[in-house]
Order: sequence, then C-alpha cells, then structure tokens
Amino acid sequence: MTQSEINVIIFGEAGVGKSSLINLIIGNEKAETSSNAGGCTSKAQDFQVMIGPSPSSSERSPRTIKLWDTVGLHDSRLNREAWLTAAEEANKLITKLHQEETTISLLVFCLEPARFTAASQAAMRSNYQLFYSVFCREQVPVVFVITHLESEPCMDDWWSRNEELFRSYDSVGHACVTTYSGQDADARKVRESEDKVRNLIYDSEGKKPKTTISRRFQNWAGGSRYRPLWQLALGKIPRGLPEPKKDYSREEMMAALQGRCKMALKDAELLAERLVEDKKQL
Repeated sequence: MTQSEINVIIFGEAGVGKSSLINLIIGNEKAETSSNAGGCTSKAQDFQVMIGPSPSSSERSPRTIKLWDTVGLHDSRLNREAWLTAAEEANKLITKLHQEETTISLLVFCLEPARFTAASQAAMRSNYQLFYSVFCREQVPVVFVITHLESEPCMDDWWSRNEELFRSYDSVGHACVTTYSGQDADARKVRESEDKVRNLIYDSEGKKPKTTISRRFQNWAGGSRYRPLWQLALGKIPRGLPEPKKDYSREEMMAALQGRCKMALKDAELLAERLVEDKKQL
C-alpha cells in the first residue's frame, strides 16, 4: 500500500445500508444492495475511490481510499450461525490486512434510525465493542454514519435529538445522511450526504481515538482482565509499551468477548473458538 492509500472498514447490522453508503461515496452502483434485513454482502469486498478535501481545505491533496464493505452483522438471538460467520469474516479481513502490512485508518459504523429500540441498543454496543475494542484494540478511530434520513427536513436534526445515546462511545465524528437513490430521491440531500461522508472520512482517518493513555497502558501491560488482542488487528504497539502476548487462548478471548461485548456465554464460546482456530490456520 502506498503512503497515500487508506483502508476504511464499514460495518454494521445486515440491511442498514452499508453497500448503499459505498455507492454514495464512489458515485455509482458498484456495490450490490439489498432492501431487506438479510443483507446481500457475503464476503468482504473492497472499492477504491479518490477523495479530495473540501473546498475550504484546498491546500490538502486528494487521497486514495480503499473502502471495505463487510458482511452484515445479524442478531445472534435470531440467527446465531449468520452472526458467527459475519464476525469471523470481519476478523479474517482485519488479520489479512495486518499480514499484508497495511494500515486500517478508520472504522465506519453504519446505523439505521428505525432500529433504535431498547433491544437494539445492546446489540449496537456489542457490535461497536467487537470491532473497536476486540478486533482493533482501541487503536483505530470510529465514526458513526446514520442512514435512511431522507424523510428528515434537516438530516442533522436527528443527531441533535439523539446525541445523548452516543456520549459513552469513543468516536471522532458522525454524519447524518440519506443513501436513497430512487427516481423520487431529493437530489440536494443526496449531494449533501455524499459531501458529508467524503469529508468525514477525509478528516477522520488516522485520528487518535479518545481512549485515555492510562487505560491503553493498562490494557497493553495486561493489568486488566481484558488481555491485549493486538495480533487480531494491526500487530504493532506504541513505542515504549510492553510487547503483548503473541498467542491467546480460547478462555482469554472469551473473557474479552464477554467483558467488552457483553456476549452471552454460549455466543462467546462459539466465537472465541472460531477466532482462535482461524488464527492457527493463517
């Protein structure tokens, strides 16, 4: 990967509009989309696009972005096998990028307002922690993109009404958008959404997450119950911090999944077994 290229991983539940978001960013219908909660992406796919700075930042040069469309995460209570497969595929992608010595610069968490129920809040936090804390070890910044806001007179109003729900997350930015591209789509909102997401990616990639230095050091040093899982993500540690363990047992992985993601014991057991086995085979 050249110095100007950036890997951006887009994740979220199945059917929330991840593929439509990619089509919005790249400007055409390259990513296959689905209108139902089952989703249509069965393997991680990459799409390359050039993203330039906003007019107010013309002194900065355009960047080559590699967008990764990941398998949609399902509710483990409704479809455990589909959920396990999606999580496993995400881990394989992150491990693959690490082995190729590339850098993951940004995680984009795609969300749909219609799914903001009490039950979905727990799933949302679990999915966030799976990618941010377990797979990427709190070293890759996260942004939120809220889709399906075409019915909002002002799309940003949605965030103003719901911002409190996100205060406990470690995020470096957000965008409220529409990805609807039907014949009756509001062209102004579509253009606004494209600009928002492109600028969000350009301005957010490579930013440092807001996690405190003391908490990071505790995790790296093994001082908390969550042992470092860095080899599953980027494979590098900040200079001066202790070298993490190279291999992790199924039990240690389970502790991270249950502690950070609040997974049920059975889900944590099954996923930990797959992740550890995949690591052995790579």
